[in-house]
Amino acid sequence: MTATIQVRYNDLDTLGHVNSVAYFSFLETARWSFFRGLAFEPDDAFVVARTECDYIAEIPASARTITVETWAAAIGRTSMTLGHRVMYADRVRASATAVMVRIDDSQRPRPLTDAERDALGRYPGEPGTDDRPGPLRTA
Repeated sequence: MTATIQVRYNDLDTLGHVNSVAYFSFLETARWSFFRGLAFEPDDAFVVARTECDYIAEIPASARTITVETWAAAIGRTSMTLGHRVMYADRVRASATAVMVRIDDSQRPRPLTDAERDALGRYPGEPGTDDRPGPLRTA
């Protein structure tokens, strides 16, 4: 699933490109767009357990919008790993992952439902590759 995100003035730094910290805001925006696209409820609670980002090429200050592709890389019992690819001008600028944990009202991890697993399964593997995995990894 792809999200188009506006680059804001405060995303830029004095070196004339998007600051590395802004990428994490882009990833967060893309994740929630991904969840909305899966018809997860707005009050469905997920917490970030881990994020990492590999910077491949800068996004120049002249960028007005970027796109972030998001997919389900793995599904565990209470968590999922989402893959992200940050794009600008048809080039990959960063690749990232985020481990998201589903929590209940007491803020404890809770198992993903079958419906949630089915929804996540509609977006397996990294888009735009010929080596898309077969079934999703499950923990």
